[in-house]
Amino acid sequence: MMQRIEKWYIYNEYNNFLREIDFLYNEYVNKISTLYKTPEEEANDYEKYLEENPSEYSYIENIEDILPEIQDLTFKRYLSIKNIKYRYLCMNIVTLYQMIEQFFKSIIKIRISMSMDKKLKEKYKKTNFYLKDINRFYQEDYNYDFENNNYYKIIDELRLIENVIKHGEGKSANKLKQINPKYFIKIHSSYPYDDTIINDNLNINDNDFEKFYKGISNFINEMPKHFIHEYELEK
Repeated sequence: MMQRIEKWYIYNEYNNFLREIDFLYNEYVNKISTLYKTPEEEANDYEKYLEENPSEYSYIENIEDILPEIQDLTFKRYLSIKNIKYRYLCMNIVTLYQMIEQFFKSIIKIRISMSMDKKLKEKYKKTNFYLKDINRFYQEDYNYDFENNNYYKIIDELRLIENVIKHGEGKSANKLKQINPKYFIKIHSSYPYDDTIINDNLNINDNDFEKFYKGISNFINEMPKHFIHEYELEK
C-alpha cells in the first residue's frame, strides 16, 4: 500500500458562505424586523383607525358596546403583531442554523466525492451529516476538532435553540435549559414548551440573533483554510 496525502483548500467557499449570512442578517435587521412598528405602536394606530372607521364594527347594535369592542380588537391586533415579529425572528434563527449545517454538509460531500480514499467514501456513505457527524468527519479524517474552536459553544447553542423552536419540548429543550436557562424565563413552570412558534413563549430577541450571526462568522474565520488528509491508497 502507498501512503497518500490529499490537500483541501477552503478559501472561496468560506468567503461565499460568510457573504450569504451577512446578507441574511442585514436583510433581517434593515427590512424584516422593521416591517411593523412595535406592537404598542401598531395597536395604537389600529385603535385610531377603528375610531375613524365605524364600519369595521357595524355589527355592534348597542352604542355602549362599541368602546369595549374597539378595546378588544385593539388588544387582538397587539397580540398578532407581537407574535408575528417573534415568528419572523424564529424563522431567521432557524434559517441561520440550517445554513451553516447545510454549508458544511455540502462541502464535505464534495470533498468525499473528490477523494481517492475508498475507505473514506465507504465510511460516510450513509451519513446524514448533522453537526455531530460533521465534527466527526473533521476530527477523525482531518485532525480538527470543532470543540477546540472558541466559538463552537455558540454554534451548539444555536443548534439547540433551533431544535426547540421547531419541536418544543424534548432532549434539546432539556439541554438548552442547562446551557442557557434564560430562553425559558417567560414560560410559567406548568406551561408546555411545545408552543414555541404560535405564541412568543421563548425568551429570544434580536440580540440573540446577532450573537448567533457573529458566532458563526467568528467560528468560520477561526477555522483553518487548509486541511490535509493522510491515508493509504489501496491497489
